[in-house]
Amino acid sequence: MRSDMGELLDEAARGAPPLRHDADSVLRAGRGRKRRRNASWAIAAVVAVTAAIGVPQLARREQAHPVTPAPVPTVVTTPARGALIPFVTRFQGYEAAGFRVADPEAVTTSSTEATVSLAASRRSERMGLAVYGPGTDPVARYPGAKITAAAPINGRRAFFLQPAGAGDRDRFLFWEYADGLLARLVRARTETSDLDMRKVAEGFRLGPERPVTVPLRLGYVPADYRLVGVSGPHRNVLFEHVDRAAARMATPDHDRDVRYTDTIHKDLFVQLIGASPGTDPDPARVTCKFDSCFRTVAGGRYHLMVGGGRGLADNRRMLESITMADLNDPATWIPINQAMPESVQLRVP
Repeated sequence: MRSDMGELLDEAARGAPPLRHDADSVLRAGRGRKRRRNASWAIAAVVAVTAAIGVPQLARREQAHPVTPAPVPTVVTTPARGALIPFVTRFQGYEAAGFRVADPEAVTTSSTEATVSLAASRRSERMGLAVYGPGTDPVARYPGAKITAAAPINGRRAFFLQPAGAGDRDRFLFWEYADGLLARLVRARTETSDLDMRKVAEGFRLGPERPVTVPLRLGYVPADYRLVGVSGPHRNVLFEHVDRAAARMATPDHDRDVRYTDTIHKDLFVQLIGASPGTDPDPARVTCKFDSCFRTVAGGRYHLMVGGGRGLADNRRMLESITMADLNDPATWIPINQAMPESVQLRVP
């Protein structure tokens, strides 16, 4: 499981009040944010715990799909076996039928993710979008799932997937956005209808691949950790222990392996969190507390934090190895595959 500190800091970074100059404030902000999010994601959580690794019986159901017109050709780069897994986005935010799909908010080894809200109120989260990359099979995570054919979306195959044990309102909408590649919508509220999800899916358009960039470069990462994700407006970076990362890559969808229960190795993360006015702007001053170390950057406007992992000695070394780009100028940010040591990046199996 992910370390409590890592999860709480991730929550704190998403819209929490500015950080005071101590880690206790981060924990309090994260817990409050986490409680608020748990309410809206309760349905998704129920579905998640019913899922396990396996292959549903899709083959015999495909013949029930309606005949589809020829889809518009699209091109998605498939990295060669043994190549570094590229962290790229393939779509931009858009509006459809009164809903607003955010720009990509998280990229992992398996997918690019974004939230979907009402266009008139972006705080009202209604769905979650995941766009899966080459070499991943997200459907295989749900053994015994009920698959129901849907009318084609933009000329391509579409279907609803209801995980075993889940209710009718807990089913997902899957559709092909390119040959053999799937996207998924999950409702965050029960009042979101199948038609709502369909309208959002119909508005999706594949865009040019763009590398995910980060406002920093890491000179040191412990040798037994691997890069698995990046999220948030300031590109929080997540690493997993090599054993957990290997279990992830052995799954059909290259997502976290729910069978992997080793809790000895904490996840390792790098985050930027807003600092309160008057914070000591000295970037050379490093503070370590609990399992995290941090220092101020950008003239004292942000705390740069490294947490989790093997302990404070490694975290301090990692923090001190970081060089920053200009936070105010994304044009200076670095593609994440170039900003991290190649030795800690996963490769295409």
